Amino acid sequence: MRYLRLLFTVTAALFWPWFAQAQQPRQGPTYCSQQITAPPGFTTKTTVIPAPTTPNAAILICGWIITAAGNDTVTFQYGTGTNCATVTSPANWGPSVSLNASSLNTVIDSSPMWRGMATAPGTQLCMTATAATNATIYYKIDFVPAVLP
Repeated sequence: MRYLRLLFTVTAALFWPWFAQAQQPRQGPTYCSQQITAPPGFTTKTTVIPAPTTPNAAILICGWIITAAGNDTVTFQYGTGTNCATVTSPANWGPSVSLNASSLNTVIDSSPMWRGMATAPGTQLCMTATAATNATIYYKIDFVPAVLP
């Protein structure tokens, strides 16, 4: 009987972390609850969302509405300093949105759900445009889930 009790104790100790992990609640999607409008008609690198004041928090981007009167290419970057003077985002981090005056002068991607685009913690979101641009960004300030590299 004593050996059976010892066997049970050792088995429970070995598998306890697995049982505890299996009982964790499943996390649902992250929804963006904030929106901000970029300075109207910006054409140079512009800070759109300032860096979060909460330590280790990041900007989670859910979507945008971008409008331009002419041919335009809009890029997203993150960094520090005035208007992301020090860019810390990788070269191909964010999308490059192209607009054409004759056919496509508004791009709408207004998903309420976060799909993985986030700045590094403590950095601000900046945008650069090649023509006068208006933009609204849907976002949330939060901690980036550990699944991202």
